[in-house]
Amino acid sequence: MAPTRPCEGSAQPPQGATRDGGGLRRAALDALAQVLTVENVNAWLATTRALDQEGEVPRVAVPAAFNKTWLEQKLHGKVMAALHKVDDDGIGAGRVARVAYVVEAVACAPTEAAARVS
Repeated sequence: MAPTRPCEGSAQPPQGATRDGGGLRRAALDALAQVLTVENVNAWLATTRALDQEGEVPRVAVPAAFNKTWLEQKLHGKVMAALHKVDDDGIGAGRVARVAYVVEAVACAPTEAAARVS
């Protein structure tokens, strides 16, 4: 069997991880899908997962430092806008002061091509 590798922009959830980390995450992703391209959603958001929430700060796992930096510098405003939109829809995200992106390398199932190379 081929070794697992870190997730890198795959639209598939990491092996052993849930794609829907909770109602707030799902609602925010749905809102973001309305304002971002499919490519951006797949590259930057599909491999994330909800970890927990410390007070008013939800923690979101990302697969690499580059993803963390990109989300913090390029998409954070859209993420926060989506959370506030979700709050307008009654999910209760108004208490979210900010989002903490946490690098957590998770293993993905090898791609078919990677399995053939091994």
